[in-house]
Amino acid sequence: MKHIFLFLALTLFGTITFAQVQTFDLTTYTPPKGWVKKATASAVQLTKSDDAKGTYCLITLYKSVPGTNNSKDNFDMAWKTLVKEMVTVTAAPTMQPASSENGWEAQSGYAPFESDGNKGIALLVTSTSGQKMVNIMILTNTDVYQQNMTDFLESVSFKKPAVTPVTTNVNTNPVNKPVTVTNTNGYGFTTTNFDDGWTSTVQADWVDVTKGNIKVLLHYPKQGTIFPADPDPLIRAAWDILVAPVTAISGISGQPISVLTTGLTLVWVMPRVTVRGSRCLLFSSAAEIPAGLN
Repeated sequence: MKHIFLFLALTLFGTITFAQVQTFDLTTYTPPKGWVKKATASAVQLTKSDDAKGTYCLITLYKSVPGTNNSKDNFDMAWKTLVKEMVTVTAAPTMQPASSENGWEAQSGYAPFESDGNKGIALLVTSTSGQKMVNIMILTNTDVYQQNMTDFLESVSFKKPAVTPVTTNVNTNPVNKPVTVTNTNGYGFTTTNFDDGWTSTVQADWVDVTKGNIKVLLHYPKQGTIFPADPDPLIRAAWDILVAPVTAISGISGQPISVLTTGLTLVWVMPRVTVRGSRCLLFSSAAEIPAGLN
């Protein structure tokens, strides 16, 4: 059955014009007359079979997907994810000479396969332009439909994929430009990525500062959390307003222990928490608390 695929040496980008030219995604093609067509959002399938003889041919045209600039790498990836996921191939694909037209380079290959005891030939054509690829897979167990397959492949042409302009960031500021994300309620959240690995995100009730597994919450002033010179009388109120809601979500429990040290109030749960003025700092371990606070 191997000889039926020698037609692959022909170009895959013919200029023959047919009356039933159709377009799917980036691909223009002419379906073989009398074949059954089934289209989905991701692929178009064209089938022809003879139940009496047990012969069939299935052509699947896939929607373009991201790929690399290397057409052979794209073919290898598609062979693994498309062909080998569909049938059990018994050998590596026999490659045909690559062809190029209109900025697209096509790699094609075929190999014998088995599926539920049935044997046949699997053919894959992967066309690459830029970082886009289009795949066409053909499965058949007969050479009866050889001319239909040849006509189909010769009718195929591709649009040039849209080119996404690449911009170069010439900003020498070590802090990346803040990115503002608008929540569904209209509140704008601004995120800043610092060059030392810290990331701060402005939230509705606090500034969320993270680095690795360290998380710091800088709370805005709230009624009941603005302390006099001696914060001890109000430390529990600050705990209930600022810390308790966060620790409840995280599954952490404990009670505040206030220790007055150089004007700071140290609160320990697990992890440790430090309250200073109207700000609450959460540390994931005791080792992460700055020297002098523990």
